[in-house]
Amino acid sequence: MNTPRKGPARWIHDRGVSMKITAAVSVAVLVGILVGVLGLKALSASADRTEALYVQNTMGAQLTEELRYHYIAYRLQITMRNTASTPETKQAAEQQVDVEGAAVLSVADKLRTTTRPTPEVLAGLDAFMANWKDYQDRLGQLNQLADSGQKAQYEDYRAKQITPVSNEIVQGCRLCRSCSRRPLGPARWPPRTPTAAPVRS
Repeated sequence: MNTPRKGPARWIHDRGVSMKITAAVSVAVLVGILVGVLGLKALSASADRTEALYVQNTMGAQLTEELRYHYIAYRLQITMRNTASTPETKQAAEQQVDVEGAAVLSVADKLRTTTRPTPEVLAGLDAFMANWKDYQDRLGQLNQLADSGQKAQYEDYRAKQITPVSNEIVQGCRLCRSCSRRPLGPARWPPRTPTAAPVRS
């Protein structure tokens, strides 16, 4: 003897075939919509993550490399200014010094404001700017020695007062670039490694 169905089971049994099919299709559609919404949310999160990685890592490393390039160009123009054989050459070098100096400041600002820098990158950038200011403060004396023809004093001052700061600036760029390429998340400032050879200004 069959037991009478009760509750939802009886209600489903009493429905017609077309209603059962409609209900099954409706459930399948709802499941599909739910899966689609969850998939879109996951895809959006993945896209945001990819964009963050690009902004922080790729753009950060690129701007750090630009910062290093403009500083080296600036340093080269300083040397050309102080060793120029004609007033025209000296003036052209001074103009390029201004151009490259402005580029250094512009790129440093972009690195700080557009790449979502990590605390490690910000610390490195702050150290770079502090050394940059120190370098600027010492250039006046270097240029005066060059202009007055005191070659021995010029070379001594450059070796003892300019080159060490210049090496700090270049090393700071390398450390910023290294930190910019790290994955998102907690990171530690890499250990200081000595340069293979001093960089002359």
